[in-house]
Amino acid sequence: MVEKSKLPEINEEFLELFGVKEGGVEKLKEDVRKNMEREIKNAARSQVKQATFDALLEKNEFDVPNAMLEQEIERQRNMMMQRFSQQFGANADSFDKDMLPNELFEEQALRAARLGIIVARVIDTKGLEVDQERVETFIKEAAENYEDPAEVIEYYTNDKQQRANIESVVLEDQVVDYLIAQGKVTDKEVSYQDLLAAQQQQQQAM
Repeated sequence: MVEKSKLPEINEEFLELFGVKEGGVEKLKEDVRKNMEREIKNAARSQVKQATFDALLEKNEFDVPNAMLEQEIERQRNMMMQRFSQQFGANADSFDKDMLPNELFEEQALRAARLGIIVARVIDTKGLEVDQERVETFIKEAAENYEDPAEVIEYYTNDKQQRANIESVVLEDQVVDYLIAQGKVTDKEVSYQDLLAAQQQQQQAM
């Protein structure tokens, strides 16, 4: 016999599971709405960036210096080993690098290296500089996902390496904005589920 599912009662205990201690159901609805809006914004931005970079690479095929390609292959191999260590709870150094030969990364590494050269050239020729206001906005929006946003903001503000990583992402966004402004853009309507699914598929391919 299959028992009929029962929806949980929306009471204070239920709301606290979602971090809502004040404001009741309306506060929960507001938090869910903000989270969905943030997901839509990030997913849409990611798809636009992906499409823009795909178009750039399609029109710009060129050889990449071997040293740069090898460096990118090594970077991607180290990233995968870090994922393995997180997944299996082991130190990354305990994995044999020979398990991950260069051939596994060559195609993606070539793409990344070419893209890096193209983006750097756009930044240089157009004199683009990182917009610090956008960096601050990026940090604040990222911090909203955490229980203590102020602590996260302070971390990214004071850690030079982490801030530099964010500045790199923001500068890439500025490059995308510049390229879009130079071309023809066609809007496409997609559902919330399809947009997030496309973003997840893109992240898995990286």
